Amino acid sequence: MTWLARLHRWANRNEWILFLLLVVLVLRAPSLFVPHFYGDEEIYLVMGRAWREGLSLYRVVFDHKPPGIYVVAGVFNNLFAFHAALTVAMLGQTVLFWLFARRFWEARPKLAYISSLVFTLLTTLQWFEGLVVNAELFMMIPVVASLLMVWRLDSTRSKNAGHVLLKYFVGGIVAGIGLLFKIPVAADILAIALYLFAFRKTSFWGSIRGFFSWQTFLYLGGFILPLGLTLVYYFTRGIGHSYLSAVFTDNFGYISSGSLHTFSLIDTLKNGLVARTGILVAVVFLLYLLRKRLPTEFVFATLWFSFSFYAALLSGRPYPHYLLQPIVPFSLLLPFVFVLDTVVGWMLAALLLFIGIVAGKSLGFGTYPLWTIYTDEYQLVTKQISYSTYLSRYTNAPRNYDIGAYLLAHMLPEDRLYVWGADATLYNITDRLPAAGRYTVSFHVADMHAYDEVIQDLRAHEPRYIVILPSGGSFPELSSLLSTDYVLVHSILGSNVYLEIGSRH
Repeated sequence: MTWLARLHRWANRNEWILFLLLVVLVLRAPSLFVPHFYGDEEIYLVMGRAWREGLSLYRVVFDHKPPGIYVVAGVFNNLFAFHAALTVAMLGQTVLFWLFARRFWEARPKLAYISSLVFTLLTTLQWFEGLVVNAELFMMIPVVASLLMVWRLDSTRSKNAGHVLLKYFVGGIVAGIGLLFKIPVAADILAIALYLFAFRKTSFWGSIRGFFSWQTFLYLGGFILPLGLTLVYYFTRGIGHSYLSAVFTDNFGYISSGSLHTFSLIDTLKNGLVARTGILVAVVFLLYLLRKRLPTEFVFATLWFSFSFYAALLSGRPYPHYLLQPIVPFSLLLPFVFVLDTVVGWMLAALLLFIGIVAGKSLGFGTYPLWTIYTDEYQLVTKQISYSTYLSRYTNAPRNYDIGAYLLAHMLPEDRLYVWGADATLYNITDRLPAAGRYTVSFHVADMHAYDEVIQDLRAHEPRYIVILPSGGSFPELSSLLSTDYVLVHSILGSNVYLEIGSRH
């Protein structure tokens, strides 16, 4: 048999996954050519450039996520490569999810097709910001890979108990890679551990013993190991405190009150975190009591979705990309509308739907247009619109590209740049790092009350150019510095470019 015939037979056996991969490629292709416009991506690229240049993350440059997304941005340190890396990662995630869906729906194989199609579309289309690089997409890849490893494990057989325990540990380590992208993924792993080691037991005390068993210890221990190793790494480099503060301490404030700097019990009560936690506990308890009257797969999907949706609501902020996290278990849960045949199951599903709708509306969740990115690029390619019109359809892109072109035309390689505003795009267009302070955007300076640090650095380093964006907010000391040491050289759409006095112009 020739290689062509073997390839043909293999393609025939794998038609569905090949179709899904083609869908991913086609729907993600336009994202490879979009301009700089998305705030989080711009911060990731700045952090990645700092990492690539050997600077200490969290001490020299700051953001409040674990290092995984910054390392990816450092390896693929331009917008095209960054989006291409996400495309490749999601091709891999699509394969992993299809493999798990087939195992999950082993008794009803046709439903695996529905789950995998729902997953592919919801994680790819721009409805939930699936076409931009967000940590939620990367962090769920190791979770699904881990599930593939541990889904059918059984350590009760004495002959293979040691081998199974090792697999739980390795599976936990794989899942722990997701923790290097974003902390809320811990909710997904807790749900998986509860199901594997507690919900599958027949008695209450069996569940207690199961959850506090070696299997659980090894799985969860493996899960926290990768993050633990990063702690060791940063402490050995003398910046462990900065790392802990950025990734853990500051995030408690972010969740509770919207500030990276302060934790507030009052604000935590106001944003509903305590109420949402209570609802999650009640749903989990109810699901545990009803688990014997429901299909085991439904119990797992419901439990996982509940924890994952809770994690998406942690901060109480309605960013659509947060919902990319619960889309994975939702894709497993949705096909039950075709096969669920118990009143109890339908009542529980209705309860989850009600909670989801109320939570989404109370927090103000919305979605992005599905087709705009495709129509915009089609019109550009077919010359129905000019490039300037195309840029105008992306937030702040005309302004940023105009200022970027000016700076690139006038800056020398050694010139330093500082941007005061809530947008880090100009650093990436000009291939620069912030000339003052650890912070790439003004809202981090405000959150950390770091105005004194920034102004001291500006006076010490004297960047050749300072750009003031309308989103920066009040900074009187910076305004005073500009009035004495800088001259206005360029303006557009409310943004100003200042050149240091005495510099060539």
